[in-house]
Amino acid sequence: VIDHGVVLGFCFFSTDWWSLPLTWESTGGTSRQYVLHSYDLNTITLWAYMSSGVLDPSAITQYRFLIITDNTVTKSASSGSEIIERLTNLGVDVNDYYEVMDYFGLEY
Repeated sequence: VIDHGVVLGFCFFSTDWWSLPLTWESTGGTSRQYVLHSYDLNTITLWAYMSSGVLDPSAITQYRFLIITDNTVTKSASSGSEIIERLTNLGVDVNDYYEVMDYFGLEY
């Protein structure tokens, strides 16, 4: 996955699934919340913070990560950006949790 794949991250915030990285601004712009992720061999790392300090972890109830290898999309060696480009060209919005799940025939 590191060399020939991509990890798409999503979190359930408020009432819907949002793609990572997530930036959310409160009404009136008084604060911002950020949730980011990165991945490496055997590891997915999350960062969550607010403009005014640490993000309350109870604000996000679930995280889901879709690990997509080159064999599932292109059938050849591809980088993460090439996989995302290929999905986009196929009409899949990689920022839309439901579209990605539907494309791969996965249950929500």
